[in-house]
Amino acid sequence: MDPAEVAKEHNFASGDKSLLLDPMLHNLNPLYRIGNMRSLEREDMGTLSPGMSVEENEKILARTWAEEMKNPNKDKRSLIRALLKASGPGLLFQGVVLYVLSLASKYAFPYLMDAILSHVSGENVLEGTTITILTCMILVTSFVTSLTQQHSDLAFEKLGTNMRTGLMGLVFNKATKLSPVARAENDGNTEVIFENDINFVSLFLLFLCKIVFTPIQVAFGFYLAYQQ
Repeated sequence: MDPAEVAKEHNFASGDKSLLLDPMLHNLNPLYRIGNMRSLEREDMGTLSPGMSVEENEKILARTWAEEMKNPNKDKRSLIRALLKASGPGLLFQGVVLYVLSLASKYAFPYLMDAILSHVSGENVLEGTTITILTCMILVTSFVTSLTQQHSDLAFEKLGTNMRTGLMGLVFNKATKLSPVARAENDGNTEVIFENDINFVSLFLLFLCKIVFTPIQVAFGFYLAYQQ
């Protein structure tokens, strides 16, 4: 049966005037609206940006890795350096800056609360306008902390996706060029690389960023406790 006829039978057609279903089906996802009228085609799904496709990232990573292989000293060849060159510094810089901003707004919250509590206890009386500003800043810092943290994670996820898609294409092309004997001997190793190693490498920078800033957060936390 035609999808449009099925949609009309179940009252999901584009002509439905339901106040609840219309916004959900028409605005939540355009594919719902298209699927109510005809079968979905490949073009309806959209296309990936060049930075997210395996084909594009594999070519860039192959070029940067070839540059690393030119180094005669094997110990100085670095896969991470090749991946960073292939992905570019933009996403890494964006992720780190947003993460630092999230930490700054997170640790601004105790200072704001301390000022308000000092006013409430009578230790340091502030003007009404100042109290209003501090209260608004508490709401803003909570929002900024959440927003910058999420966007920082998103930047690192995009960076990890670029690395993962490049490595997947590179490993796949290398695996298809192995001789039958070599393919039989390395079949298990290739699966492990796809299932584990590539994912671990793509998450490396996200965890590294958090590990680097963890001692700073601990030290600052002790400082805040000492101040109290």
